[in-house]
Amino acid sequence: MALREQARQSATESQNNSGSSGQSGDYDGIELTGEEEWVKVHPGTLLTGTLPDEDEGNPLLKLNAFDDEAAEINAEGNLGIVIDNPEVVIDEDEGTEGTVILETEDDDSSGYRIYNEDREGAELLDGVGVEFDAGQGARIYRGETVESLDVDRIVLTVSGGAVQNMAKRFDVNGGDNALYDYDEDQANNGLIEYPLTDDDGNSVDVEGNPVNFSWRYARAPELRPDLYGQDIAILMDWSSNMVDLDELDEDAREAFEARDDSYYYTPFNMSEGGEEITPRTGGEPERVTYLEWRYDPEGSGDRIPEDQFEFVTGYVDEADDFDEESIREAIESNADEFESEPEEDRIVEMIQERA
Repeated sequence: MALREQARQSATESQNNSGSSGQSGDYDGIELTGEEEWVKVHPGTLLTGTLPDEDEGNPLLKLNAFDDEAAEINAEGNLGIVIDNPEVVIDEDEGTEGTVILETEDDDSSGYRIYNEDREGAELLDGVGVEFDAGQGARIYRGETVESLDVDRIVLTVSGGAVQNMAKRFDVNGGDNALYDYDEDQANNGLIEYPLTDDDGNSVDVEGNPVNFSWRYARAPELRPDLYGQDIAILMDWSSNMVDLDELDEDAREAFEARDDSYYYTPFNMSEGGEEITPRTGGEPERVTYLEWRYDPEGSGDRIPEDQFEFVTGYVDEADDFDEESIREAIESNADEFESEPEEDRIVEMIQERA
């Protein structure tokens, strides 16, 4: 079965089950050398390559990772995927025969952009570049068309609504939401956390205060161990080309037709015969509470005790001195108030992150 047909079946099934309901900033992951090329793919294209080996580090990069008003949220932003030996597949069976590889000019944030002339929104301008409309108005991307990607390693940039989908597919535990069972003192270490909603459907925290995000990372995305060193393929197209409307039930079809068209990425493990990469799940816990932000900057998922976290937030709200010595003095002064030995290093780090 062609990859495109697998992807269409998966996208259609996902829609039936869904109900009716930039290259800057900090990142975590594999060390970049500056020799990599940044690549953006556009609808109707297929890219293959190999994920780095585990000894090089995590190839999933959070780009533009932090919210300006609350650095601890770690929300939104693009996703970067480090891929070796990249190739652009131009194949009639996959619907990519109209593919154009644009080597961009130096002022572009991406070294290469990959388009398909047969898809809505893309038009090749001879001697100029490609005019492309992603839904917010046409823009001209200048450069020269080339036959292939002349580079050994790329960072594929995933943007928009596809970021969460792709991060969950590649992550060690992307199939679960990040939730915490306070009674059992146990986290399930899922990747994505969603806020609670009030009676009007607005996003709120555990105290009912409005929050300005619809989802956030609970930790850094981390590549699942079985994918290190694997050959992969990533097919990208407009969602309207990936979902078979005739196979949708009535509610799903109405919901889908009411949406704006969007990018739809489908990754495959080519080392495993072209098997689609779907999110892995972990399971526990079942009884959960909305997870207030308690993860360390490296995203390991470790959580400090409740009373110590309350000390962190209280200190940030009330104190004036945020140097390490002042924080440690305050911890020692309040040592009798903690139920267990205070984790001083973590407390200092979390306070200075939030100051």
